[in-house]
Amino acid sequence: MAENQQQRDEESNTPQTKDNIPKIGYFELYRYASSFEKTMILVGSSLPIMTKLFGGIIKVFGTYEMTRNKDQFNNDVIVYCIYFVILGGASFVVSYLSMAVFMYTGERQVRRIREKYFSSLLQQEVGWFDKQNSGELASRLSGDLQLIQDGISEKVSIVLASMATFVGGFIVAFTEGWQLTLILCCVLPLMGLTGAIMAKFLSKATTNTQDAFGKASALAEEVFSAIRTVTSFNGQTSEVKRYDACLNEALKHKTKQANIQGVGVGFITLFLFSTYSLAFWYGSQLIEKGEYDGGKFITVFFAFMMGAFSIGNVAPNFGAFGSAQGAAYRIFQVLERKPLIEKKKGKDLEQVKGEIEFRNVKFNYPTRPEVSILKGVNLKIKPGQTVALVGSSGSGKSTMVQLVQRFYDPMEGQILIDGQDLRDVNLESFRRHVGIVSQEPILFRNSIKNNIGLGKMNSSTKEIEEAALQANALDFINKLPKGFDTLVGERGSLMSGGQKQRIAIARALIKNPSILLLDEATSALDSVSEKVVQSALDGASKGRTTLVVAHRLSTIKNADLIVVMQQGEIIETGTHEELINKKGKYYELVEAQSLQQGDQVATEAEEIMHLKEEEETRQSLIKQKEEEKVKVENKKGDIWRVYKMALSEWHLLLVGLLGSMVLGSIMPLFGFVFAEILTVFFSSDMVKLRKDADFWSLMFLLIAIASFLANYFKMALFDIAGNRLTLRIRSMSFKAMLSQNIGWFDEDKHATGILTSKLSTEAESIQGLTGSFLGTILQLVATIVIGFIIAFSNSWQLTLVILSCLPLVSLGGYLQVRVLKGFDSKAKAMYEDASQVATEALENIRTVISLSREGYFEHEYQSGLQVPYKVGVTRAFTSSLGHGFAQSIQFFAYTLAYYYGSRLMIDGTIDFSNFNKVVNAVMFTAASLGQIGSFAPNASKAKIAAADIFEIIDRKPSIDNSGTTNLDNPQGTAEVNNVIFKYPTRPDQIILNGINLSVKQGQTVALVGASGCGKSTIIQLLERFYDPLAGSVSVDGNDLKSLNLSSLRTCISLVSQEPLLFARTLRENISYGKQDASIEEIKDAAKAANIADFIESLPDKYETQAGEKGTQLSGGQKQRIAIARALIRHPKLLLLDEATSALDTESEKVVQEALDNASKGRTTIVIAHRLSTIQNADVIYVFKDGLILEKGTHSQLLANKSLYYELVQQQSLK
Repeated sequence: MAENQQQRDEESNTPQTKDNIPKIGYFELYRYASSFEKTMILVGSSLPIMTKLFGGIIKVFGTYEMTRNKDQFNNDVIVYCIYFVILGGASFVVSYLSMAVFMYTGERQVRRIREKYFSSLLQQEVGWFDKQNSGELASRLSGDLQLIQDGISEKVSIVLASMATFVGGFIVAFTEGWQLTLILCCVLPLMGLTGAIMAKFLSKATTNTQDAFGKASALAEEVFSAIRTVTSFNGQTSEVKRYDACLNEALKHKTKQANIQGVGVGFITLFLFSTYSLAFWYGSQLIEKGEYDGGKFITVFFAFMMGAFSIGNVAPNFGAFGSAQGAAYRIFQVLERKPLIEKKKGKDLEQVKGEIEFRNVKFNYPTRPEVSILKGVNLKIKPGQTVALVGSSGSGKSTMVQLVQRFYDPMEGQILIDGQDLRDVNLESFRRHVGIVSQEPILFRNSIKNNIGLGKMNSSTKEIEEAALQANALDFINKLPKGFDTLVGERGSLMSGGQKQRIAIARALIKNPSILLLDEATSALDSVSEKVVQSALDGASKGRTTLVVAHRLSTIKNADLIVVMQQGEIIETGTHEELINKKGKYYELVEAQSLQQGDQVATEAEEIMHLKEEEETRQSLIKQKEEEKVKVENKKGDIWRVYKMALSEWHLLLVGLLGSMVLGSIMPLFGFVFAEILTVFFSSDMVKLRKDADFWSLMFLLIAIASFLANYFKMALFDIAGNRLTLRIRSMSFKAMLSQNIGWFDEDKHATGILTSKLSTEAESIQGLTGSFLGTILQLVATIVIGFIIAFSNSWQLTLVILSCLPLVSLGGYLQVRVLKGFDSKAKAMYEDASQVATEALENIRTVISLSREGYFEHEYQSGLQVPYKVGVTRAFTSSLGHGFAQSIQFFAYTLAYYYGSRLMIDGTIDFSNFNKVVNAVMFTAASLGQIGSFAPNASKAKIAAADIFEIIDRKPSIDNSGTTNLDNPQGTAEVNNVIFKYPTRPDQIILNGINLSVKQGQTVALVGASGCGKSTIIQLLERFYDPLAGSVSVDGNDLKSLNLSSLRTCISLVSQEPLLFARTLRENISYGKQDASIEEIKDAAKAANIADFIESLPDKYETQAGEKGTQLSGGQKQRIAIARALIRHPKLLLLDEATSALDTESEKVVQEALDNASKGRTTIVIAHRLSTIQNADVIYVFKDGLILEKGTHSQLLANKSLYYELVQQQSLK
């Protein structure tokens, strides 16, 4: 306990400011590498050091220029050419192995980290999740893990190859001439310090960037999962603004990253070229003194230069390493966190009798430690006893249910199970004996069969069907076209509230639990279903301990013990009869729920309209009409479209373009100047040698300054422009997604996790076509153009011969592009599927924990990783062939160049100076061409991502905002004319079968009937979430299809059966109904919804955080916030879909009065299972199986003694 409290204090007191976020050491990134992978990494870093060949062959050419010994020259060239062929072969083998090894080990490690991270998340306690955002946690599985993979995969191969070349060059240089090497080495500390500083600042900037992106992902996940709420309140524009604010915060840090990298790389090249200038000046002095000759200088300088160039190749990858370190901190923080409540520790419970005891339990939620929830509760429940908890919302009833599941530990006191402290019990074994049905049943995006089966792993079909029968779900399941294989949708969105609840009950009953926890288990059921299910639950309660939380007191009349709670204390206990006779608080609650019976005479029944099914007429109306399919052009990732969008940053691109072109010209110019220096150092005129050496040394100094400026302009400005573009695309994508119709979100491929993953990965992938990539391409183009000009002007014959090898160089790059393009598209889709599993599990973590199904979701996630992992491994070994080919072909080109160049020199066609200029120009140009292939991964990912993103951006939804008619003066009338409807995802099932319904201005119209009969569908059609297949829906005489959607929804307010709140303050949640609401309006709405007193009692009042999906509030409190959100906009048409279902009797009475008052002067459509709430309705429509069977007033329908009368009778309490 003390250890856990200390951990809680440490976590709550650790400031998470942007400036003190630590990073992990680079080599700690490999802490999850196996011994095999570490061995493979060592193999990949063992590159051959053969830089001395280059210095040696240049010396051969320089010596020939002075001696003209053709035989010796010819023999030496042939020997060196053989060496180069060997070097080319070795380069292929080692480059292939190095790249393949690091891509392979990177895939293995990141897969292992993904699995461990997700597993570690699922092991954390509920209190920890209360302080986190599930969307942000899930986004790290895609965004942050990708950064880690970049930092430990192919980029490491490139860096190690460069480092090996550097080390080899250094050794050769030092052994050949230590004096000059020491002068050259003065650059190393400066380059190392610059790299270290750059990595440090980049790591911090990356961490801050990923945090901002994490918040953006969390917001997107929250919005997508509550898309009906967002849509009904016209919240799309405000959500896009909030999302853009997160992106702008990320852009600020990305801009900082770009500037850091531009300045850092600029300084490294400045130091490098400045040192070359110094080396030429000092080398000329050594030659003048006779300590060096030209050959020795060239050997030393060339060896060191190749090593230094390799360091230059390392610098741009520092960003990837720094980013990986920053991203890994948050991941490893979770991996190494020890949960305060460990599920696998403690004593296993093979059998549970079911005795539960609360012994002086005091409890505050971790997120609101100053608010006392339970104040010394004492309660003993005997095995097999059914105990009901009743009381007002927020009194602590659901908290007790959560404590029994050990979601939290009490601050004081104990909770005992069969006499054992729950803290000493193995939770996995305990939860196998506990069944739970929560107030808001959570179903997973799977089939009905698999959802029920989650209650008991490896359950048989027979067990699943029996559980469904017990929960009164079998009949409606069998009526579905696909039966138990019917998909329920995300969070059960394709099922009605009652259907979801019955599936959840079946899930609880299938495990035959010793302890059954029912937290408003029948709140979403209609009277008929409630009676049957309640009977089933009563039967299921026999022989097991049952703890029931109920607002509808008719459901707990038969409880062995009823516990009345108020403000965290038990104020009454007894049976139903005892408490009724006591005439205390419970008696008051029962009286408030007594349903007043109508006393009108039977003659009024004549006024009731009975609606009979006319099957032939209805069937004739059913057309072969399917949901409109959106025509989208087959986009193939239009690169030019991306670049066209980038033109808005033309000023940055223009300067970046100039920087890239200057940078591209530096290497050919370097080769030109270097060739001049080579000629100078083989001169016998010492005075001319010194003079020319001073001049060309100065030229190198100017190149150094130009390189600094060009690197900054290219790297920083292009990256800034690219970041702005990709974030703009991300914003456009989010906006386009929110503009889609609800049916689009119902599709599996548009699940919340998949859409969130697309936003976090695909827009970022598009930067593979922009930013530094674009700058590098322009740089390479400039290098090639200038290099060819220099080469052709000095010897067109030698240039053409060398160019004959270029098709082979290009082939290497092409192979990489083709291989990677195919694999990336497959891997991306598979990773999205895995991300959806993770997102869904983290979104609904309480359900996952209560079902003890952490292992199931771990397995599902790991299965989802299998295919992309195999694709990644295949990619590692196949694409590396192209890389090895591209790296080795340049050595064969060198062989041809030196051999043919020697022929031309012997023939007198070119001299030593011309030869050097051609070879250096083409050599650096060929190296630049080889680099193009290294951009293949980014380019191929970007093309695929662009195709997906533009498909979403270009998609025209079947229900859009193109209507031109505005409801400037809405009256609130509504008509449903002969409507036939099927859900797009269930086209074989008719939901509404020729419905006619009329709502006059100012009327309160109630819709009643069994769950799944089509009541809520009417609400969704009025909101125009869907369009009917046949018939029409109109408001104020206007067909909804002709109305501007924003105008329509502005005059409508919806309170749903399961209120969805956002992870924001209570003030922000209420004002969601009216974005510009004043604090006075917010308080008035809260008063109208009977929530003002509760809010004022909180320490932070209206600034109190509601928690993710409102988890910091009770069900009744959430519902009242949702009602306040609806009332604040003063709607002309108020839609109440079980708006008071989660309220206790007292709150319901007050809120119902508020709703009755709110209904005056406006039209109200009410869906209710609790018939006491709709007694005063002007018209009541009774639904059954998609038909309207009768309509009339409460008293008229009672007098008729038909279906409605039966429903009323079933809800009588006494």
